[in-house]
Formats: sequence, structure tokens, C-alpha cells
Amino acid sequence: MENYNAVWILSSNHPDVETLTEKNLMRLKKGLEIYVQAGENIALSGASSVGMQKYLISNSVPEETIYHELFSRDTVGNVVFFEIAMRRRKNWSNVALVSSETHLNRVNAIISNLYPGKFKLVPFGVSCNGENSSAWKECEKSSLKKFEEHFGNVKPCDDIEIISRLLDVHEEYKNLPNKENLRSFLMKYL
Repeated sequence: MENYNAVWILSSNHPDVETLTEKNLMRLKKGLEIYVQAGENIALSGASSVGMQKYLISNSVPEETIYHELFSRDTVGNVVFFEIAMRRRKNWSNVALVSSETHLNRVNAIISNLYPGKFKLVPFGVSCNGENSSAWKECEKSSLKKFEEHFGNVKPCDDIEIISRLLDVHEEYKNLPNKENLRSFLMKYL
């Protein structure tokens, strides 16, 4: 297995940030396995990253090797916050991505559209209960279609426009009361 600057584990964004879902635990176990074999750092994305960090520390991962953001509310946000606030800042060029098998296609599509060629991404999927159902696959397809509607004509790597679309157009963010704080947080890394 090659070495990775970071093992990036996406959370399932459960509303209770301290409770780890079965999906989060499966992703964490896979990410921990990769980290032990070939990882330098762990990056966590999403609201559940607080509980995920506690799990990793309790499994002997040094706290100083764990980076997390708990602002993203969906996959597009995971990608934007990871790229701007973590990956670029730490100059990670080789990243292992851990998510659900059915989710990896959408994550790859978002990265390919917003930040193509910025870093090497090696996906690792975990199989989660119910995610191979036709309903789940249809949900992934629908989410990708919404991404294309909101971000399809954005020039790759145009951080200002990407942040604007995320916070001003995307349903998950446009009505947040702390939207301007999130904008300031992202802008300080540009």
C-alpha cells in the first residue's frame, strides 16, 4: 500500500455530533486501518467529526495527527471545506478517501468538477446496510444532479465562485444564520 499524507474520512452528518452511526463506525474502522498501514494524518469532514475524533483518539491515534472541520453539512461542503481549510493548507498531495461505496462516485464527480488535478485521491469504499438499494442509488443520483445544477458552470478552482455558490445557492447553506461566518472562515485561507 502506498503512503498517504492524509486519510480523509467523511462523516454521515448525523444531527447528534457526539453519536456515531453504524455508517460512521464502518468508515472510521476502514480509515483507521489505512492510517495504521500507510497514513500520516487523518482528516475528518462533517458535523459528526467531533465524535469521530474522540473514537480515533480512544484507538491510539495521536490527537496532533487529526484535523477536522464540523461546518460542512453535505458532500459538496465536505469537499470545499477539506480543499480550502485542510488539504491546501497542509499541502497534502496524496489522499486516501474513505466513504460508503455508493457515495464514492458522487465525491469523485464533485472533486473532478471543482478541484481537478489538485491532488491524488485514492478512494476506499465501505459497504453499509441499505446503501446498495435502488432507493439509495436514486438518492445519490438526485444529489449529483442538484450539484450539477448549482455548480455545473463554475470554472474549476475558482474558489470565490465556489464559496459563493455553496453559501448563496446551495439549499443546505443559503439560509444558515452563520453563513457569513462560514464565508469568513473559508476566505481567510485563500
